[in-house]
Amino acid sequence: MMWVDAMKLKNILVLMAGVATVMVSSFSWAADELVIYSGRKDKFVEPVVEKFTEQTGIKVLLHSGKSTALLSKMQIEGARTQADLYLSNDAGNLQKGAELGLFKPLPKALVKEIPASLRGSDNSWVGLSARARVLVVSKNAKDLDWVTSVFDLADPRLKGRLGITHSANESYIAGVTVYMESAGKARTRQWLEGMKANVDGSVFNKHSKIVKAVANGQKDIGLVN
Repeated sequence: MMWVDAMKLKNILVLMAGVATVMVSSFSWAADELVIYSGRKDKFVEPVVEKFTEQTGIKVLLHSGKSTALLSKMQIEGARTQADLYLSNDAGNLQKGAELGLFKPLPKALVKEIPASLRGSDNSWVGLSARARVLVVSKNAKDLDWVTSVFDLADPRLKGRLGITHSANESYIAGVTVYMESAGKARTRQWLEGMKANVDGSVFNKHSKIVKAVANGQKDIGLVN
């Protein structure tokens, strides 16, 4: 077994920048191979992994799946987990994993140039990519100029006009996590209850379908990635 020094770990972070959100789990800092639990699609991660192996000579074993399922797998495995690195496609799992104590802090020397808003307060994870949550509005909905915030989506005036995805969607959960941190749990709960009333049980299983629904006039406004 050979030690993975700070420079090689830095190469991992640099190579994966813009591709995935990466966190160190129960990383032993010693390996001739790395095991990655990845919640991102292989087509995004494999080119980065191949480049890393080419530059360092370290073999990478990639285990792909849903971010939430992989986090649960790590929790069940505990100290016996095979994972060295964990890649998630959403912030919710980052926070949950940190709270569960599944991640080891990265050395300060590696993360000092990363803004505090893009890493855990204890440096147990760093964000290497980001997604935007945006509103799509029908060009025919001339009366929605009062909507200036996602929190306006809870307004009863939007009943039957709003399109959102289901609550099990990982990126939706990530968005809710951000709102809980920035606006507080009480306001976020009120917002969710208002949106639930406005969609009246009708939700979409993909963000792309929300966009299409707004474009064809089925909905007037939607919240999407």
